[in-house]
Order: sequence, then structure tokens, then C-alpha cells
Amino acid sequence: MNEKLNNWLLTGERGISSEAIASKMTGVNFTGQWGMGHPLDPSDFRRCLLLLKAVPEFKERLNEMEEVSPVWKDMVENWDELEKLYYEEVHTGKCPKLYDRMKELRGW
Repeated sequence: MNEKLNNWLLTGERGISSEAIASKMTGVNFTGQWGMGHPLDPSDFRRCLLLLKAVPEFKERLNEMEEVSPVWKDMVENWDELEKLYYEEVHTGKCPKLYDRMKELRGW
């Protein structure tokens, strides 16, 4: 396995959705019984961003997550928008616009 991924696995902030990305990109099940869940809230999204920063080649292949589920497809198709909202709001300690947009994409 890639050294960057190994480092993230050992020291990175992990959640179901970030582990889903790592699982899809490597073919190794890091999610266990939790499956290939998509980000549910800004904290989940942040952990995904941290993985993509730690292992940039995963960012280049993020479109592969579209195969996982319809929600992942919607998230990936709007990833740049979600990321922009995250960085606009993160300094406030809360990300209500990001969370609202994520809920829209999930159909909530």
C-alpha cells in the first residue's frame, strides 16, 4: 500500500465516509460492517477532505465513488461546490450552508 495511505490509516482522522473512499480506491475493506457510507454532515465531509489531502491521487479518482450509490454520485458531482462552502464557513466553527446543501443532495 501507498505510504501516504498507510500514514493516514495510522494517524489520520477517519470516519465511515473517508474509509469508504479508501476502500473503493484500494479494493480493501476499511469500513467493516458499516459499508460504503457517504458523508452525512460537515464533520464527515472534513474527514474526507483530510483523506484527499493526505492521498492526493484519490482526489483525482474521486469520480469512482459515483459507482457506490446515487448519493455518492450526487456528492461527487457537486464536490467542488461542497468544498467551497466548507472553506467559506469552516472559520466560524459551523457550516450550516454546507450542511443544508449536503441534506439537499441526500434528499432530506
